[in-house]
Amino acid sequence: MTWVDRLSDDYVEAVQECEKDGYMSIEPWEGDLDHLRLVFRGMPETAYENGIFIFEIFLQGYPWEVPIVYCHTPIWHPNIIKYPAEYPAPSIPLRGSSGLQPNICHSLLDPRYKGKSGGWMGPGSSILELITSLKSLLSIPYGWEIPPDDPGLNHEAAQQWKSGRKDFLKKAKEWTRKYAT
Repeated sequence: MTWVDRLSDDYVEAVQECEKDGYMSIEPWEGDLDHLRLVFRGMPETAYENGIFIFEIFLQGYPWEVPIVYCHTPIWHPNIIKYPAEYPAPSIPLRGSSGLQPNICHSLLDPRYKGKSGGWMGPGSSILELITSLKSLLSIPYGWEIPPDDPGLNHEAAQQWKSGRKDFLKKAKEWTRKYAT
């Protein structure tokens, strides 16, 4: 099986899962299977309920290389930094040739964890595993556990989550209403 066959098979598997799920969809970004648009609709009873969140996935070197994923929709989340234009955002190092700075913190997307437990496992990982992991960031209704020594990618959101979820949930819901609907 060539890498193109593998990419095509994995893409079909992801499309079928998205169709069954009903809260996500996936399609080629500009006609190429190694550049995808993933759209999530916020799950009920989460801070992101009814929001529409757009992710761009770069799969150059698939399945051997760690994907690059960028969230386009402003969202208040401890592991995602995507601020609206009027909000000052911290700098994140550029990775790969996508021209976008990855803005999601997840071990599956971190090159330091490639080949390690929780990280991208090359041919052992798939598009479906990737989208399932991304969905879990938005669909676990308040079930994240952030270790005390982990500042999170979005430090302010992580601190709000750790110190009392009321302010975090209020801001996450507000941003969802304002930027994701």
